[in-house]
Amino acid sequence: MTLDKDIKAFCKNSGTFSIPLIQIEFSITYKEAARVVDELVGAGEALPLSDELSYEYVSEECVSPPVCRKCDPISSNEDEEDEDDEETMNRRRREYLERRRRELIARLHEDMDENNDEDDDDEDNNLFSDDEDDDDYEEDDSYDGEKLQSKLIEILTSENEFGKLLAKALKLCASEGNICDEMLSIHLNIRESVAHELCFWLYINDFIEKDENKGYKLAVPEALFYSCCIEARERKEHVGTLVDVLKRITAQKQREEEDNKIKALILSDISLNRAKAIVKAQGCLMAVQDADNDVCVSIYKNIICKLSNMSDYTFNKLKKQLSG
Repeated sequence: MTLDKDIKAFCKNSGTFSIPLIQIEFSITYKEAARVVDELVGAGEALPLSDELSYEYVSEECVSPPVCRKCDPISSNEDEEDEDDEETMNRRRREYLERRRRELIARLHEDMDENNDEDDDDEDNNLFSDDEDDDDYEEDDSYDGEKLQSKLIEILTSENEFGKLLAKALKLCASEGNICDEMLSIHLNIRESVAHELCFWLYINDFIEKDENKGYKLAVPEALFYSCCIEARERKEHVGTLVDVLKRITAQKQREEEDNKIKALILSDISLNRAKAIVKAQGCLMAVQDADNDVCVSIYKNIICKLSNMSDYTFNKLKKQLSG
């Protein structure tokens, strides 16, 4: 966009700049100014200064590789200094991007809480947080194929709100060819600020890249992305099937437990009739309720229901079968 180019040219000519300065110069909102600054930092064209409020534009001379010179002590020292400066710049850039990523994730979850009027209890918030074993990624700026595939599947199978929005954004980018803040806001029915934070997270994590025409395009190979989508769907189906099986097993065990407790209840007293059996079952129910045993509470409620719906004749017949 023309405005973005003008802002970048202003930053380049100024040398040092800040988000409030850009707001005053171009009469734009904080979000619009911050978006351009984030792009400059993400592309390595700007670095935050020590006060973390101002930024320094990095000229091409600073980021270009050093010119080869004859090996002499003076030139060697200059080369080492250039390499140290470049390493320092890269380290500061990575630290800034990591700090911005964490801020954006925290702000996104705050927005979700405001929209839904409920607490997420930080469920699965560790999905996109760095573990101690992720230190190697700070040393190497690129994912290998296995890490990229694993991260994609992790996003596509996520059950928390942030992960679901990321998955929808990636699928929309793959189907439409590109995405932008406005498109995500419309298709996902979210605020444009949230859409910007989604795009920025995907961008700094190398899932999408800048498109020459508009917004962002998919940076992941399409074949890999669609294969990950298929695998993610199969995993969800497998988990769903497993949950159904576990539910059936649990229900079967509960029915067996009910039958055993009814048998024990009837055999506990030979003179017990159906009415007394119901009273005794109600006493057992009160006992397990005091113990906060939800499983036994459900079992005794079912037992009382069965005894209440059972006739005296059926109860006596059952009692005779169990006794004989």
